[in-house]
Amino acid sequence: MSLPGCFVAVHAGAGFHSPRKEEEYKDVCKTACLQAMQLLLKGESTLSAVTAATISLEDASCTNAGVGSSLTMNGMVECDASIIDGQTSLFGIVGCLQGVRNPIKAAKKLIEKQQSDNLSHGRIPPSVLVGHGARKWCEQSGIETCDPALLITESSKRMHLKYRRKIEGCSSKHEKAHEVKRSRIDEDDINGSVQDTVGAICIDNNGNITASSSSGGIWLKHSGRIGPAATYGAGCWAKNKTKDRSGVAVTTSGSGEDIIRSLLAKTCADHIQTVDNVHQAINEVFNKEFIGDDSEKHGGVLVVKTEDVDSVELLWAHTTDSMCIGYMSSLQKTPKTFISRLPSDSQSGVSLKMEGKYINFTNKK
Repeated sequence: MSLPGCFVAVHAGAGFHSPRKEEEYKDVCKTACLQAMQLLLKGESTLSAVTAATISLEDASCTNAGVGSSLTMNGMVECDASIIDGQTSLFGIVGCLQGVRNPIKAAKKLIEKQQSDNLSHGRIPPSVLVGHGARKWCEQSGIETCDPALLITESSKRMHLKYRRKIEGCSSKHEKAHEVKRSRIDEDDINGSVQDTVGAICIDNNGNITASSSSGGIWLKHSGRIGPAATYGAGCWAKNKTKDRSGVAVTTSGSGEDIIRSLLAKTCADHIQTVDNVHQAINEVFNKEFIGDDSEKHGGVLVVKTEDVDSVELLWAHTTDSMCIGYMSSLQKTPKTFISRLPSDSQSGVSLKMEGKYINFTNKK
């Protein structure tokens, strides 16, 4: 029998999602929701459920997380990931991680070690690890590592080559002609991968809430660059409901440096807890804190607000061309998945698309 109050929401990036790949993106979100809900209905923690959802998103080669991530300037995959537990406020973050298929597993393990490990001489278990040290820690902690080359796909190679040619300005006339003759399917493979961070939010029947974020970062980034998924308060945020404040979780996606400067996830969550209307809160954050006076800022947020175990308020907002979203309550047999797109008369990076849904767990519709 379904437990009341369990809820999962995921996103497969805010950026550009090729219409020719729309069903693939939605299927990815559907699978992620089902993986997480299966655990929640078994009574597993939101930490485990949000990790399962994120693993599913990382394993999909069409997303910019885990396998198929965007490549650095020198052609490598360096991943960022984070989880924050709304019940304990514990968080785990990894950045610039190479050769780990599912970086979100490392973020989860960091939280688990903070919960259980008592280090000698007053030492404190880490909450943030990056680079070579993060990979070594994964090896020592039993997290599977692999040859970094195994995380590179043919699609990511093509994208890398395309942008390297543009930056280096070395395309010959023959290469330019080849670009023009590229098949429509290949073009969709390239355009369809231009989205950023993925993320998930899970709530159990006790109202505990956890959020995650995972990303391969921007194309042709300098090796060692970390993005919002590896920045506390930028990539994800979660706080359980208290006597005086509603529960809230946020996971973000988009232009990393802009998201970091505004600490978008935490800023949204804090504002939601002080303003009754969620739409008003997100609109104010985007226009005053994120977009500001600059001409273009590309970003998106997935937000869940909780007041009791019987309902949640779900909201998504983005200034990007599109954002792929899925969600599922414990009373639904299958997840709802869709791609939110800016209206044709809107300008990407400037216009804000925002929608929401109130979900009552006592209503199966």
